[in-house]
Amino acid sequence: MDALPTSLLRPKANELPEALGSMTDIALAEHITTRSIDLYGDQPKDLQVEAVTSLVRGKHTFVRVGTGFGKTRISEMYFGLFDKKVVVLVLNPLDSLGDDQVREKKLVNINAINLNKMTLNMDTVNKIKRGAFSFVYLASQMLHVDDW
Repeated sequence: MDALPTSLLRPKANELPEALGSMTDIALAEHITTRSIDLYGDQPKDLQVEAVTSLVRGKHTFVRVGTGFGKTRISEMYFGLFDKKVVVLVLNPLDSLGDDQVREKKLVNINAINLNKMTLNMDTVNKIKRGAFSFVYLASQMLHVDDW
């Protein structure tokens, strides 16, 4: 595969609602918890709320927990806080996990793509730039591919 040409992007800032930024951490955590309960019908884990709070505050956030903890819900909870369409990039340890996530998103009518050797091309890059996908999944193994 040929190297993807670099292009100058003018990012559009999709900001969270202003009210979220002015909330105290406690009020923000309560808001995130309430939104999560409304969406999923159960109480989110403290670490999920803490991770979403960190993302809202604009911090680099890395969550390392075991299978079945609910890492996927963190990105979905964050996504749900935006008033406007945004793109969420999710790094997965395995390509097959991205495929699973894309299937789950399609079931609830959310456009998503799993970037791999078969899907990563200029057409896909342009679709991502245009906002065709709400969730973009990338397996960490793709970060080591020399020919993209």
